[in-house]
Amino acid sequence: MGTALSPEFEVVRHCNLLDVDDEVNPLHPTPNASAFRLRPNEPYLSVNCPDIFADLPDKVSRLQQILNDLRTKPGGRKVKSSHWFAPLSVGEILKLVCESNSEHFRVELEAEAGDESHSGIYGQSGATDDDERNSLQTAIAACASGPAIRVSDLE
Repeated sequence: MGTALSPEFEVVRHCNLLDVDDEVNPLHPTPNASAFRLRPNEPYLSVNCPDIFADLPDKVSRLQQILNDLRTKPGGRKVKSSHWFAPLSVGEILKLVCESNSEHFRVELEAEAGDESHSGIYGQSGATDDDERNSLQTAIAACASGPAIRVSDLE
């Protein structure tokens, strides 16, 4: 079990090109609910916490660190320039505990080798059917704390 993240913190979800809508409002691209779908057998939704890098001067530097970590960690992810980071408020996610049937919603730091900001949003794995899972994914998407950031803007 990881360490609980502060409600004041923000986490970001690495999203592929199709998981973010930047056509309705190009100045405020928003993640689709599909960006927050659990993969089979995942106990939590993987995210990263930029606030872990408090020693870096700004959000852009922190996101660049996450980008580098994702690309270079053992078994690293393929992060393309066309991909996105969707920022989410930990405090808003924690409010889902009160608004959903899941008393297990929590956000924890789950640091990995080469990826010290790796974190997890717990609470979806207990969903019993597709409607409940879709509802939780939509609720998480609504916790966006700002527009999605295109990876190419960080390179």
